[in-house]
Amino acid sequence: MNFKIFIFLFIATSFFACKEAPKKTAEAESPITTKEVIPKIESEPIPITSNGEAPVLQQATPLTAYAQQFYTGVYWHYEAAVVVKDLEKGKAYIGKWVKLNADNTLETGFYDGTVTKGNWMVDEGKNILTLVENGTQPVYSEWKVKTSSSSDAIMIWVGTKRFNQNNTQIKMMRYLEKPTKVQ
Repeated sequence: MNFKIFIFLFIATSFFACKEAPKKTAEAESPITTKEVIPKIESEPIPITSNGEAPVLQQATPLTAYAQQFYTGVYWHYEAAVVVKDLEKGKAYIGKWVKLNADNTLETGFYDGTVTKGNWMVDEGKNILTLVENGTQPVYSEWKVKTSSSSDAIMIWVGTKRFNQNNTQIKMMRYLEKPTKVQ
């Protein structure tokens, strides 16, 4: 019963305490330029090549200075996860982290274990974050990002229908280091 109350409070808090990331004007945009723009994935992922490598995502437009400072250069810990109708799946995120780099590459892993590389992009206008985690089989995910009005150390990821994750919500917390496993 207590776990159901926790889930209800987590979802309610995420809707009331979070808002969409503020939109910035063109004046605040980052001076970073991109070389060749690879088209955004609109509805399906770009096909995987025969050697199993995932496509490289790049920003269609450069990130604003605010977004670059917010998303990159830190470790985002998967602090809490809720998967509707399968609460055990939420436990699979314990100890997971992701580091989004300014060059649209990412690193992800669990605690100090094996690190997986990949890439990411964000549509600032829609607050949609797309991740591709490489590995033996690439893992695609897309999230509607909601941020806290009182802190830039918290964001909520709400899964979208695009990769069938619309039953998942994750609370992300900003840290300077990877999570450590409590013995």
